[in-house]
Amino acid sequence: MVEIKVTRKFLPNLANDPRGFFFGITENEEMLLKVFGQNASLCLVSVNPESEGYFLANWDTFQGMNMNKRIQYQISVRNLR
Repeated sequence: MVEIKVTRKFLPNLANDPRGFFFGITENEEMLLKVFGQNASLCLVSVNPESEGYFLANWDTFQGMNMNKRIQYQISVRNLR
């Protein structure tokens, strides 16, 4: 199983260093990486024409990445009263 995250940002050394890659991931997606272990990967892809490339991370690699995590609420307003 592979979870793919894509950016258009210029990341010239993405294959070796994912610094600067911004993406969103749900708690469920993160748990799938953990539960499936070596059978699941996170693939960070740059489609910038000047820095096309990708970085693959399994659970262990993902945990070793220096990340800033924050909680984000998604709110859907259904009706106005």
